This record gives sequence, C-alpha cells and structure tokens, in this order.
Amino acid sequence: MTRLRVWEVLRFGWRGLRSPWRSLREIPGDASLPYARLLPGVIVVSLLGAIFHYYVVGQQWVFQIPFRGAVHALSSFALAPIVWGGPTGLGLYCAARWFRRSMSLGWCDLVAFRLWMVWCASLLVDCLHLLPGVSMRVVGVWWGGHVQFVMHAGWFFLFPMLLIQLTACWRELTGSLRLGILLAAAGLALMRLGAEPLPEIIAGVASRTFHIGWDYWVVAWHVSWAGAIPTLLARWWIARRDRRLHARSIVEMGAMSAQTVMP
Repeated sequence: MTRLRVWEVLRFGWRGLRSPWRSLREIPGDASLPYARLLPGVIVVSLLGAIFHYYVVGQQWVFQIPFRGAVHALSSFALAPIVWGGPTGLGLYCAARWFRRSMSLGWCDLVAFRLWMVWCASLLVDCLHLLPGVSMRVVGVWWGGHVQFVMHAGWFFLFPMLLIQLTACWRELTGSLRLGILLAAAGLALMRLGAEPLPEIIAGVASRTFHIGWDYWVVAWHVSWAGAIPTLLARWWIARRDRRLHARSIVEMGAMSAQTVMP
C-alpha cells in the first residue's frame, strides 16, 4: 500500500479545494493515511474552528456559557472528525466494494478529509459576519419550526463546494456523472437535514413527549460518543481485514512470479 505522509495528505486536501476533479484522480487507489499523526491535528483544528464558529454564530465565546455546556459543546466538536468523517469514509469504502472499485479505506478517508477542509475554508467566509450589517437568519423546518438552522455566509461556499467534491468522488466510484450528482445531492441532504440536526430532534421529542428539558449540547455529546464507538470498532475490523487481504495478495503475486521464472 502507498503510505502517505502528513504533508502529502495536506497537499491533496489543498489541491482538492482548487481542482476537485483532477486532484482526486491523482490520489493512489491503495493510499494509507498516517492516522496517528493526522487525527490529533484534525481534532485540535476542529476545536479551534468550533470556538470561532460559535463566536460568529452565537455572538459570544463558548466559554461564556455555563461550564458544563461548554465542555459538552467542545467535546462534541472534538469527536466530530470521528463521528462524521469516520462513517463518511466507511460509506464510501462500502460503495467502492459495491461498484467493484479497488479504492482502499485510506483513499476514502482522504476524500472525507477533503470534505473537512471544505468546512475549515467555510469558516473564513463566516468572517463576513464580523462586519457591521452582515447578519444571519434562522430557518425553522419540521414540526412547526422545532428544528432550526442558522443560515450564515459560509453556507454559500460550503454546500456548493461539498456538492462538487462529492460529485467528483461518486463519479470516480460509479463511472457515471449523472449518478454521481444524484448520490452527492442525496448524501448531502441526508447529512444536513437528517444526521446533523439529530441532537435537536431528540431533545425536542424528549421535551414534548416526556416533558424532559434536555440541553442541546448534552444530547449532542451523547450522540457523539454513541456514534464514535461503533465507528471505531467497524473501522478497526475493516482495516484488519484489508491488511490480511493485502498480505495475501502479496504472497499470491510472489508465488505467481516464482512460477513464471521457473524453467
């Protein structure tokens, strides 16, 4: 397998922002990522980005809310690379197997990393809200507005770029541009309208049905660790399986080469 270094992963991610289609084809299909070095950096940057994003959206620092809420909020963002990036890589890997593509789990994770970099870049667009007169809007959907989305400037970069990135990925996996666009749009809608507001949906159901006042960030924290554990277990099993298959293929190729050179 092609083991990438951290700077190579960053280079592929940066080039993905500039040229999503061409740069994706440059990623080795058998890529393996340096998770032990890459993941801590991703978590730290996610935390810093969360602090800035909370300030822009909430007009206050996360440290100004009650201590317990701040801890749950920051912990949720710390687990976000695992909770969101992990299933994304796994989903793409399963799709690659379904469409009989030879992309490794590392290749799929690198695509997920590129999506994370899109989120990081969208935070720079959110700086527009620091200017006077550039405000945000709250959009309520489902159940009479119980689920709310804060529309901010980053959306106008985030969603089109995510759609482009996902379309390029699905095009590479399926071989069809139309199917790629359809799967990209469906996946983006599922994550934004289904998975991301899940803590708010759970808190709303608990409040109306059982009259339990659950804080949003407390629910988000529980959803995060509940999603992180099975994600890590599934990824450990798949990575172990991939190593066995890779070792077996090397042995088989060696045996075939030995038979070829024998007189």
